[in-house]
Amino acid sequence: RYWRDWSSDVCSSDLNNTTCTLQKSFLISGSSDCKAKIWDVSNPLSPQELHTLIASPIGSLPSGAVTAVRFHTFGKHAFTGSSDTMWRTWDIETGQELLIQEGHVKEIKEIEVHVDGSLVATGDESGIGHIWDLRSGKRIWTMGGKIAGLANTNTNSGEGSIGGHSGKIISMSWSPNGIDLASGGDDNLIKIWDLRKRKNIYSIPGHKKLVSSLKYNRNGSVLVSASFDNTCKIWNTRNFALIKALSTNHNLVTACDVAADNDMIVTVGWQDNTFKQWKYDPILASIL
Repeated sequence: RYWRDWSSDVCSSDLNNTTCTLQKSFLISGSSDCKAKIWDVSNPLSPQELHTLIASPIGSLPSGAVTAVRFHTFGKHAFTGSSDTMWRTWDIETGQELLIQEGHVKEIKEIEVHVDGSLVATGDESGIGHIWDLRSGKRIWTMGGKIAGLANTNTNSGEGSIGGHSGKIISMSWSPNGIDLASGGDDNLIKIWDLRKRKNIYSIPGHKKLVSSLKYNRNGSVLVSASFDNTCKIWNTRNFALIKALSTNHNLVTACDVAADNDMIVTVGWQDNTFKQWKYDPILASIL
């Protein structure tokens, strides 16, 4: 189902999962006109717009295009990231802006919520990623590169680290184990970050073009990556060896996902305007 209600380009979207305490289906979309919208899609044939989220400006600076959106894992909140380098927390029921968080130096490209709902990971165009504790509102770890005021070393506080992306962070996905975070960039790399060790533990040169989307399967045994190189690849998370490469014929694969029952992968293409469903083969099924 699709509908048209934007005067500008839609940059990002997310659908809440079935564990949401509100017991409804919501969609959030972000646009280049500096706004986000929350929709009630409980009836997909008749979606209802609930709120238009207009971010508060910071000083004299206008809010930027909404380039990343994400619902909280369980609760009543949503998150947006913008080209103004800020990410924000919103109340789904009221549409109220609850928190403005600074800390990035360039446009935020991705927001990913931890599986237990306590942490948020954000990634930006400079290749820097941050992990934030939602309980305290504080940044607990910076992944990659060096930013003003942070030492470029791994410490117990996690402030600063090495081994980051050399280009923009485009995609992120938390493992169901709650420890590993995968990130993909326009440097064509997939990186695996260990939250306990506070370091990059794998760098996978798995694609020839930017990594547009990442998704762990439900039990964390497999990581699926999509790329603008026309492929979707499936990785064994025991050692991040390649299991299978799917040649999608999409040209630019913009997104991928794994079905909750682990029996299907979905890929989305941009230039051909299609999505495709892939059944797991017996070799892959034996690993799952």
